[in-house]
Parts: sequence; C-alpha cells; structure tokens
Amino acid sequence: MGLALEVLMGFPPKALLIEKPLCTLSLSGCHKLLALAESTGTFVAVGYNHTLTKNTVRAVSIIKKGRIGQPLTISVGFREHWGGIFKAHPWLEGPQDTYLGFFERGGGSMR
Repeated sequence: MGLALEVLMGFPPKALLIEKPLCTLSLSGCHKLLALAESTGTFVAVGYNHTLTKNTVRAVSIIKKGRIGQPLTISVGFREHWGGIFKAHPWLEGPQDTYLGFFERGGGSMR
C-alpha cells in the first residue's frame, strides 16, 4: 500500500497494477488510494492478470455483443490448489512461508 501511495503522489501513471494482496483486513490506506486514483485519473487494478484466459476472452465477447447489457460489477472466485502455487514458487515449503496462509496479511486462508 505504501509503495502504491508513493507512486500516485510522486509520478502517477495512467494505469497501476498491484499484485494482491492490496491490504489487510484493516483496509489501511484504501480510502487514500481511492482518492489519489480518482484525483490523478490513474486506473488502479489489483490481482492476477487473467485477461487472456479462455473464460475472460469469452466473457468479453459476450459483453461486446450486448447480450447481457452493461455490466455493473464483476466478481470472480478462483479456486487454486496449494500444489500449483508451490510448484511455481519452489522456495516456499508451505503456507507458513507466504502471506497466503494468513488472512490477517491479506491471504486467503481462514482459521
């Protein structure tokens, strides 16, 4: 969050992609980030880059054809097995080695 705020206050780009997690459950800094994004005109996005997956390409096609009207929000729920994460990051021995194992740090694991 600190780095994103610094970028927006210093030299705001047209777009800023932030790898998840943006913040913890406290949402600390979120209101300031939103205000800066709006005042600078910077498009801020958070998360994985799934723009070229088959389901996303299909969804874009459907939306462009006007079949479902103008979307108001998009909600996605990815279910990913730990095995894939650890194969992609061999230096991690388990959830304890990353924020992913702790919801307090912005990860997805629950108690």
